[in-house]
Amino acid sequence: SEYLQNGFRHLGVLFSQPFCQFFAAALEQAFFAATGLSPSAKVTLAGSKQHNDRPFYESGPVSRLNLVLWIMPEFTDNISFCWKSKTNRIVATTDESFDPADLIYWVEGLQPALYWKLVATEKKNHPFQSVKLPFALKVIEFGVDTNLIFDLKNTDLWPSLQSIISKVYEAYDEEGTRQYEKYGLPHSIRFTAPEAGRAMVRIDTGSAGTGIIKKILEAISAVPGIDCLTIDI
Repeated sequence: SEYLQNGFRHLGVLFSQPFCQFFAAALEQAFFAATGLSPSAKVTLAGSKQHNDRPFYESGPVSRLNLVLWIMPEFTDNISFCWKSKTNRIVATTDESFDPADLIYWVEGLQPALYWKLVATEKKNHPFQSVKLPFALKVIEFGVDTNLIFDLKNTDLWPSLQSIISKVYEAYDEEGTRQYEKYGLPHSIRFTAPEAGRAMVRIDTGSAGTGIIKKILEAISAVPGIDCLTIDI
């Protein structure tokens, strides 16, 4: 609830603690009831990728929070969390005192059948196909924590490869800090030194999603000596 209270300040919308608790629980319940899906690392109901064309908050007899559903890696869908009072009271997101039992709530704009297709495990297509690479690329699963597993012809190139990736990460982190809504923010990066010609980079991509991985692929596309890169996300 703390995330929801602070996460949408850039949109000019504030949440009281009572409303935040109601919203978080009610949104998850209504979404699950309509789709059979629960929020997870792969399915985000009210995340940072806020590109809904409608105003984020519309207050009235039927009030709405116009959200963006995000399914990893790149699918987004406009949805709306709606609520109204049984006693015709207009309950605002900042209200400190209201009766949750007085509120009727639901989610509009859902496409359950499509969402189930998108969360299927097998992915024959992946979001990195547009990046032209001189080495083999394998992509496994989709999630938030991402492992880049390098098979190297010569481990001597690892320090320079590590430096390139670090610079991309730092630049993306800085850009995301300036334009969070557009880029999101990665959370962490960790390097594992090569063993038997194989090295690994582990990235918690956070709200940056696959955007930061694409930037890394572009940056290393000219690096010689990489036999294969496996992306386990």
